[in-house]
This record gives sequence, structure tokens and C-alpha cells, in this order.
Amino acid sequence: MAWVRTAAALMALGFVIDRFSLLLRRLNGATDTLVTNPQAFSSGGGPALVVLGALMAGVAAIRYFRFALYYHRKGQTDPGHGLFVAVLFSVFVAIIGAVIAVFLLAVTD
Repeated sequence: MAWVRTAAALMALGFVIDRFSLLLRRLNGATDTLVTNPQAFSSGGGPALVVLGALMAGVAAIRYFRFALYYHRKGQTDPGHGLFVAVLFSVFVAIIGAVIAVFLLAVTD
């Protein structure tokens, strides 16, 4: 689950970086400071971090599922419903990340 936590943090950071350009544009319009292109890095870097976080959550789901099945085979234990809850949560986080990435790439301010 540490992978999922890190993936969610990457997605949140990507969203903040992408939306930070709004603040820079408002500051640039209100003062005479020189900000040549405030959206140059945030428009590409933000969605890239969100996509990276979504991929990381997907990989976490696959890795956890494979580990749990291996542990079940070796330890002769019942994996129970907790296995599927963790995998579904990881997949859900990956889907949410993909939706956020599509939103960030589609919406231009």
C-alpha cells in the first residue's frame, strides 16, 4: 500500500503544479514582473506526474496481487477478501489518476 500512497502523492503534486500556472498568470497580469511563459513547465510536468502516479498505482495492484497469490501458495493460507479489496483500491486510484490526467490535458485556461 506504500506504492499506492506514493502514487496518490505524485498525482496530487502533479495537479498542484499544473494549477500553479493560474496563480503565476494572475500575478504576471497584476504586476510588471517578467514571467515569460508561466505555463511552459506546468502544462507538461503536472499531467506527466499524474500519469506517472496512475501507472504506479496500476503496477502496485499487479505486484500486490502476484505477491498475495504467491504467499497463498507457499503458506497454505486463505487470502480472504482483503486481497481483492486492496487490488480494487489500487485499480480505483489508477482510474482516478487517469481521469485527472485527461482533465488536465483537456482543460486549457
